[in-house]
Amino acid sequence: MNPNTGQPIQNPTVPTNNLQSPNNQNKNSTIGSVTTPSLGDIFGPDEIVTTKSTLQTTTPIPETALETNTQVAVTQSPLTTEVTNQIPQIVPISDTTVLQTSQITTPVIAPTETDTVQTPIITSPTTVITSPTQQQRETITTVTPPSPQIPVPTQITTPINTSAPAPIPHPEYTMTQAGTVSMSSPAPTTPPVAPAPQPTTSTGPVVTQNTQTLTQAGTVAPIPQNSAPISAPVGVIPPKIVVKKGSKISPLKFIIGCGVFGFLLIGAVGFILYFALQNPTQFQGIIGIEGIKTGLKLFAGLFFGMLFLGSFVTIIFNLYKLITQKTGSKIKYVIGLIFSALVLGGTVFGGIVSFNRINEIIETTGANNSILLPYIQFKDKARLISEGFPIIAPTKVLYGTNETLLTRFLTTNFVNKQINSLKLDCGNGTQILNYNQSQKQFNGQCLYLKKGDYPIKFITNITDKATGVTEDITSDLGPLSITTEVSLVPSSGTLSSNDANDEIIIGKAPTKINFDSTSIFTDLKLSEYKIQRDLDGDGQWDKSDLTNFSYQFRKPQVQSIYYTLPNIGQYSNLVYQIDLRVLQNDVPICTITTTPSTASNTTYTISTTFDTDQVIINSYMYRIKNLSNNRFGNALTNKKESFDYDFGAQGNYVVYLDYVTEDGKQGSCESDTIEVGASTFDVKSTLQYKGPNDTSRTPLTTTGIVSLNDKKISSTVLPIKLLLTINSISPQSSTTKTVVKLDNQIIQTPNGKSYEITLTNSTHELITIHISDPITKAVTLLEYPIHITQEDIIGKLNTFPSSVGTSPFEVTLDASTTTLTDKDDEIIYFTWDYGDGEIITNSSQSRTTHTYVYDENTQNGSYNPTVTVTTKKGKVAKFGIPQPILVKKPTITARIDIDSHPAQIASVGDKVDFSLHTDGTPTKIIWDFGTSEDIECFDRSCASVPMFFTTPGTYTVNATITYKDLNSTTATTKIVIE
Repeated sequence: MNPNTGQPIQNPTVPTNNLQSPNNQNKNSTIGSVTTPSLGDIFGPDEIVTTKSTLQTTTPIPETALETNTQVAVTQSPLTTEVTNQIPQIVPISDTTVLQTSQITTPVIAPTETDTVQTPIITSPTTVITSPTQQQRETITTVTPPSPQIPVPTQITTPINTSAPAPIPHPEYTMTQAGTVSMSSPAPTTPPVAPAPQPTTSTGPVVTQNTQTLTQAGTVAPIPQNSAPISAPVGVIPPKIVVKKGSKISPLKFIIGCGVFGFLLIGAVGFILYFALQNPTQFQGIIGIEGIKTGLKLFAGLFFGMLFLGSFVTIIFNLYKLITQKTGSKIKYVIGLIFSALVLGGTVFGGIVSFNRINEIIETTGANNSILLPYIQFKDKARLISEGFPIIAPTKVLYGTNETLLTRFLTTNFVNKQINSLKLDCGNGTQILNYNQSQKQFNGQCLYLKKGDYPIKFITNITDKATGVTEDITSDLGPLSITTEVSLVPSSGTLSSNDANDEIIIGKAPTKINFDSTSIFTDLKLSEYKIQRDLDGDGQWDKSDLTNFSYQFRKPQVQSIYYTLPNIGQYSNLVYQIDLRVLQNDVPICTITTTPSTASNTTYTISTTFDTDQVIINSYMYRIKNLSNNRFGNALTNKKESFDYDFGAQGNYVVYLDYVTEDGKQGSCESDTIEVGASTFDVKSTLQYKGPNDTSRTPLTTTGIVSLNDKKISSTVLPIKLLLTINSISPQSSTTKTVVKLDNQIIQTPNGKSYEITLTNSTHELITIHISDPITKAVTLLEYPIHITQEDIIGKLNTFPSSVGTSPFEVTLDASTTTLTDKDDEIIYFTWDYGDGEIITNSSQSRTTHTYVYDENTQNGSYNPTVTVTTKKGKVAKFGIPQPILVKKPTITARIDIDSHPAQIASVGDKVDFSLHTDGTPTKIIWDFGTSEDIECFDRSCASVPMFFTTPGTYTVNATITYKDLNSTTATTKIVIE
């Protein structure tokens, strides 16, 4: 009870404060916004401590008051607190418990500095200190400043329980000016004796509670912000603080962690490499062919490089352990060494295989971006049609497949269907080929006899999994265009083919075929009629520059005919191949030869031989045909195997023989064309050269370091090797002789056709070809004057990898083989004129790379680059490439994939993801979904777009792409909305 008012003294509300013990931050209870430790955290569940405090004031304290339901505060007081152990009496009470004291002195309104206040913890039976309830903790959030008008008692005295247990260690707290509390832990070796308690001196009214005890009870007594530090008494044993250090990683764990990380990294790179090798065309529209090539090789190098390094290091480690370890078992190091060696060997092998696979993929992908990969067999190898060479009939085509695109085609077009077989319709009306999945190609070859467009189709036999119905589905793959042809006309009968329709059968031996190549020159727009043929497969050209001629095949076999076209630019080195089958004859095969007679220049000896002497010929009938009027003379029935015949006049003739054997079998044969009465010879020859820096021969043309103009050979380099090849002499007989000389020195020949002539100095003057026949007295003399002018700069400009390509076409120009005749001079500058308006002056590089593009405005793709070299002595020379660089107009392809619904079937409201793939760089894309919603962008930003269809039906989706400097193109697909 308050003696002044007669009212009971209410339990004052203790304000919150940020004071808390650092040792118990994880076991706190929260009062308002303040966190305080619980009793059990510090002293255990059965201990509660009372305190005796000594307050010593050094500055005047403003008047404060204690009133009912008002917070108790000590302000502006430097404070030193001694803590002793007292066990208070704890009695549970309700939220309305009243704090009562046993003695209250008369309040003093204005205390002096000598006033003393003793504030022990109240321990009377009616005094109870408890923790506030949860509701009270949530509501104690504000501090009500004490009113200075309410008198405060100057002294409160209560009985003190003097009995106490042994001292308990306590931390040392320090209050800073900011109101925070720090703790230190002195650790004296022996506990000091606690000093006698000192009275508290105050200059103003002060009310205090045992801060430590209140804190244990869940309430913190307010402490002024400017209070002096609070320190533990000397007699108290401070707590022992244990600082937990951070954990350390052992070297073994570190090595294991690095190994796991390396294993995961290698696995990730290996997975990326495998996916890229299996799906190279997925990235073609983004980074192009060169990007695919570079990326695959980078990943392959990274993957196998890491494997190689890891296995190599492991080998070294195991070897080291085997050598240095003196005790213990070494079996684990032997096993590790063997395993590492196997991994190293597998890495090397896998790297080689992978890089070869990359090159194959790049070649296939870059050359043809379609499902079918058509090849044509040339003399040296089979080549993809997409390389750009002219396709000349008759020809046979082998069809391989792009497995990635074929799989996509089948899975997209035949959803929920079982594919039983796949066939290819060659489009020639006679051949259908079966697919060989293991070889990734169709069995056999398609034979095309004439030029034209042939529609290529897939025939897919499928079974519907739902209905069980089996049917053939035909898919159009587009036409195969054959540019031109060589016409083959047998002298009797017609051409046929075998049962597989992949061989040309020209008849029974002996048989004659007329070759007409006129359309090649007209279709390909070739200005010169240059063509060379090897008709018997001996590697020598039998016919040169003849567009129309006949040839007789006497042996029953498959005869390969080879021919080349020297004037078709970069493809002039290609040797085309035609395979002809000559069937076995059931009668003897005859051969007719003619030899000029000494009687006259129109008289010849006609001789007939047979391939066997086991047969008897009962009758002969010879017929002479004049090719100038295609008329036959009188039949000769009284002649045998050999006789003389006078043709009567100059001209071209053919001798035919019909014969009957003793067993009644009939046969026939004919001679080659006979040129009767010729006083000179028609000679067809070619000249090739190889310079001092060349590894192969080059045909002589009107330009270059070695040239041929009006049968005059000019050269600016030495030494050079000339190869003179006499392809044909007409008319030619067994008595015809050929002599080739260099400055009256006879040049020997190994085969009667080829003559190698070496020019080593500038004194050479003349090459002569002398052809004569002592019987017919025909003579022909051909002369090739030689002019050697060694220049100071012998320039040569080469192009790599080729001089023909598709826009944009990157070409490397190489002038590094340029030589100087003056050994004391050297090249200083190269000035590059690329022929398209760009010039680089005074470059020090003998090689340069330039990208050529097809000019859509002028429809031009032909460029003639040159290089001008300047030497240290001031000499200058300009030279170019033998043939212009030809840039073909690019063929832009585009397709639309439905990534979310590859079966091209979706439901109303589904999100359908469309993606556009193109090998160009778009400047504008317009999507037309067959609805009112179109999408347009000006770069690749809408190359992938989502779409929602709200109405069932079949929709045709178009994407129109516009390119810079290229024609626009449109990709189309369909989707069914159900």
